[in-house]
Amino acid sequence: MKNKEEGRPEADTRRLVEKFLLLLGHSEKQIVFEVGRIDVRVNDTTEQPWAVCEVKRSLADRKMLDDARRKGFDYAGQVGAPLVVLTDGDRYEIYDRTKGTKYETQLCGKFQLTRYKKKDERLIDMLRPKAGR
Repeated sequence: MKNKEEGRPEADTRRLVEKFLLLLGHSEKQIVFEVGRIDVRVNDTTEQPWAVCEVKRSLADRKMLDDARRKGFDYAGQVGAPLVVLTDGDRYEIYDRTKGTKYETQLCGKFQLTRYKKKDERLIDMLRPKAGR
């Protein structure tokens, strides 16, 4: 999974995120691209915003990560989505906005698809659709 730094434009990275969400069980109609300034929005089964995904070329770059976090939380607040997902198509950070008021308390965890570990399954499960959602 290459990103723009390695020759992949951000639009392709959004498509990788879409494929991952589809593999997790979301329907195509639940995944919406570029709603206003939101890169990817995932709706629940009632078409309400459930997660905002902010896609960047690389989350390894601290400045890009900080920008993604700020934007992701801003956009999630605007649409009322409880989850914020930061990703570069390989690395993922998941935040639950209902868990406090600081990034540190809202951070559920991080994982990297190319370095998958069994313990990452708990975080990946957070991104799967749930019954009634």
